[in-house]
Amino acid sequence: MTASQAMEILSNLETGDKLNYISNSIFIFLCGVLVFSMQAGFALLETGMTRSKNTSNIWMKNLMDFCVGVFAYFLVGYGLQYGDDFHGLFGTTGFLNPFNSEMQIWADCVDMQLNPYIYFFFQMAFCGATATIISGAVAERFKFGSYLICSLFMTGLVYPVGSHWIWGGGWLSQLGFVDFAGTLAVHGIGGMAALVCAAFVGPRIGKYDANGESHSIRGHNISLFGLGAIFLWFGWYGFNPGSELGFDDAAAYAAITSTIAGGIGSLAGLLCSWIVEKKPNVDAAFNGTLAGLVAICSTADSQSPWGSALIAIVAAVVVYFAANFVDKKLHIDDACGAGSLHFVSGIFGVLAPGFLGATAGIKQFGIQLLGEVTVFVWVVGFMCALCAILKKTVGIRVSDEEQKLGLDISEHATTAYDYLGTEKKLKDRLKKGEEDLQDHLTRAKTKSSAT
Repeated sequence: MTASQAMEILSNLETGDKLNYISNSIFIFLCGVLVFSMQAGFALLETGMTRSKNTSNIWMKNLMDFCVGVFAYFLVGYGLQYGDDFHGLFGTTGFLNPFNSEMQIWADCVDMQLNPYIYFFFQMAFCGATATIISGAVAERFKFGSYLICSLFMTGLVYPVGSHWIWGGGWLSQLGFVDFAGTLAVHGIGGMAALVCAAFVGPRIGKYDANGESHSIRGHNISLFGLGAIFLWFGWYGFNPGSELGFDDAAAYAAITSTIAGGIGSLAGLLCSWIVEKKPNVDAAFNGTLAGLVAICSTADSQSPWGSALIAIVAAVVVYFAANFVDKKLHIDDACGAGSLHFVSGIFGVLAPGFLGATAGIKQFGIQLLGEVTVFVWVVGFMCALCAILKKTVGIRVSDEEQKLGLDISEHATTAYDYLGTEKKLKDRLKKGEEDLQDHLTRAKTKSSAT
């Protein structure tokens, strides 16, 4: 499909339909921009929760996973997700040319009175958001090159296939699976992949002692963390209302349920930490907001206000305890709690249509549970295989020396903060030969690769 063909569609519509087509397209475009802006929210949050010596690396990952995703999703991912269905498993058309006007999805866009290019842009933003969840879980020790490979497969294969089952006319959607805005399709898939990668790469140095006791590694800037969380909440007003794919009452209502879930989730996380720790925990309050927003995605267009509040409360409390379980019992070092938050609140939220709301019932609950189990098997199975292959070949973990130095210097030869000319001093020392840091890193990388 070309721009002229898109204009031809518009010219053939009746006056009332033209207005709907234009208003829907503008609305979804703006929602797509909001979803894309969540990349900055993720980066801010992760930067604040990690140490300053890894700041540049965090921002590079959150930029490049989206850029890699644009490439992979355009060439392959969109076709797998929304191409003509093959036995409910994956799409088979649109590869290398997602703007093929013969694809069924383009006819569906016309029926929805939505510009097909805008639809593609919106879905591409969702794809990028899924992949970037991994970044926070593996922060401060994952090789940058290996991370890009993971992003490539996430955006080109793992997410498109899983979301095809749910949104693209696949077998789960045919059964009546409910996931309005991606509780499982986006957050569940991203959270599962994040925990797998965190488990394979291992914990950061100093996270666990010889007795297996967990030690907190505090981030360097709580302001950036809080700003990132609020930025993500802001982006959610594109995420949930935009999933209606039109500017109507359901989209407006999704904004209300999202606001309720975010606010009540924060209060629930705050009170939970206050009771358990005897102090109101900042992390728990912000994570409660995000847990509520993730969980409400599945029914944001239809859940009652009280139902939205209940879902948020349970999600925030469950995430609070689940994050501690993952850390202290499973010994998975999820640096920013990203995998725990998106996976656990995603798992709970997607069950909500089975016990709360208009679709509640044993049959619906069974369909939702079946969807969770099968998507879990697909995502975890593939990501385990991918991480195992990468670990045996190019490696996924930086050396201990590189980790202590920080990934800004070891992976990107820069620093985010030039405290008292730190970067200049390091470069001068390298130049003068007072400390052959570059040679030291080269030997460390060689030793790590050989191991």
